[in-house]
Amino acid sequence: MVVVFNKTRNERVENIEVACSLFKRAKGLMFRKNGRMLFDFKKETKAGIWMLFVKFPLDIVFIGDDQKINKIVRDAKPISLNPKTWRLYRARCRFVLEVMAGETRTWQEEDKIKIVWDHERSDKSNC
Repeated sequence: MVVVFNKTRNERVENIEVACSLFKRAKGLMFRKNGRMLFDFKKETKAGIWMLFVKFPLDIVFIGDDQKINKIVRDAKPISLNPKTWRLYRARCRFVLEVMAGETRTWQEEDKIKIVWDHERSDKSNC
């Protein structure tokens, strides 16, 4: 678990699960009724978020290697098997933070972020 601080706004989001393996990133928040997740891609890349089988709307925050917000997608709706609902959200980032819609309503692009890893993973060696 991690805590993400928005240093610009002096706000934080707690109880965030980390997805750093390929399997965990692929599964993400699928089939859950709520949750928060931080995707760690290890290095900055052009990431795409696909919300198949996610059961609730999300705020999706793309965070660069410099720990600044590059892009925010607010109230992203889950998709279904109907192709008309399909969306792929993309941006250059090192991390992607997914939280329940509305949790980042005051956050803006370019805000400075600090990710605090729990004591058991302070060196991130389990990722």
